[in-house]
Amino acid sequence: MNNKYIYMVMAGLGIVLWYLVGKSAYLSTEGALTDNWRLGTILAVGLGFGNGSGNNIIEVLINSIKDHIQQLISIAVAMVVGINVWILLVEGGAFDGPRVIHVVATYIGAAITTSIIISCFKKSAP
Repeated sequence: MNNKYIYMVMAGLGIVLWYLVGKSAYLSTEGALTDNWRLGTILAVGLGFGNGSGNNIIEVLINSIKDHIQQLISIAVAMVVGINVWILLVEGGAFDGPRVIHVVATYIGAAITTSIIISCFKKSAP
């Protein structure tokens, strides 16, 4: 199924998903997209997420995440270390579990939705 219009529609739905997930009560700050959400998106684009491999829409959606599992784990580990170093050294506080989970979820969520969008855009190109 290589109908480029289906992939264009899925990319558009992916953008809506990116926006809605980014504005969710857990990931947003007072209903606004956070800088972490935007930085997670830029990080995903910079790391080359979204390869567009697959023969149909389901394979494209699955491969857009599956092909980047190692990079997602690396982002999660980097964010856990980074936020803890920031909290301990800069803010002088103690370990803050909910804040760490929030930051990791923000970056991973942004990377996954960005990967889906880019994969669909790549498949819709002639």
